[in-house]
Amino acid sequence: MLIYIYLYSNVRFEKRIKTKNGLDHQNFTIRYTLEIISYKFHRQTYKSNEGRNMQNYGNDFPQKPPLLTLFTTWNNSEENFARRNTTVNNWAQLTPQIIPVLFTNDQGHQRNVEKKGWRTPPVLKSQIGIPVLKDMYLEVMKQFNSTFYAYANGDILFTDTLLTFLMSINKNETLLNNTLLIVGQRTNVKNVSAEEAVNFDLLNNASTARGKLFTTWAEDYFITTKKFPWSDMPSVIVGRRAYDNFLVLESLLKSFIVIDATKTILAIHHTTTAGNFEHRNKTHSDFNAALISKFYNSTVIDYSKGRVGCANYYSDKLKNGTIIVRKKYLPEC
Repeated sequence: MLIYIYLYSNVRFEKRIKTKNGLDHQNFTIRYTLEIISYKFHRQTYKSNEGRNMQNYGNDFPQKPPLLTLFTTWNNSEENFARRNTTVNNWAQLTPQIIPVLFTNDQGHQRNVEKKGWRTPPVLKSQIGIPVLKDMYLEVMKQFNSTFYAYANGDILFTDTLLTFLMSINKNETLLNNTLLIVGQRTNVKNVSAEEAVNFDLLNNASTARGKLFTTWAEDYFITTKKFPWSDMPSVIVGRRAYDNFLVLESLLKSFIVIDATKTILAIHHTTTAGNFEHRNKTHSDFNAALISKFYNSTVIDYSKGRVGCANYYSDKLKNGTIIVRKKYLPEC
């Protein structure tokens, strides 16, 4: 026998807390209360080796895992606060199909993003103060259960095209049984508003009206499954040149399936006055290049073969809306 209970979400109740100054009255709606209960239920704690209480980022979806764990990291720069906040709100629109994750040791960042449903594991391994990419992948794969895992730069916004594409790939057993790397070109859009960031139709319109597809040299997101051998990769860091082209180059050398998803995933770079080549002005800009040279035992590396256009597969959308993945018989590289 099934019993259905309907709760009116606008029904309110009052919580009374006895304080030194009398009774403190707090009003709650049932909907808000359920949100609190759900949030607290999933925020269990455990003790790390250092004895600190931290979150347990386990599986919140035991019956049907979400499609994607999407993670990023960023520094404490106040000048990027507005843009970062735009990303926080944008990625939150993709839940519960994705798990948005921010690697940070900053309590202020943690509080800010957790309000939007993000998870905030600490940065455990870094080089020159910057998180190591492969260790973040290994950590989210250990802590979260999803079909796909992806790092994306903290200024990249997505629409529901990301979900539609991954749903299609998730039905393709041939692809899932292989080692995958999914990349794509980004579209630069200046001054994305807070309203545009949380409305996929407006974001798509902004891309069409004032967006410009960026160079194939730049790769801002990397979607993989647990089959990708992150443990074998060098300890490259995010936010510095060369690691993106290296990942595509190395994947192709190992005969992995590399999909150029530019035509099916709209990835928008929230461009500000800093422009589209911010990484060139950062310190230790050659850090990754030095690691990659040691990895290949060579100082001569053809990074041009790691561009988006060098992918050995590409995705496209048919007139009826079906997403297809086809092999490139004449790749650019």
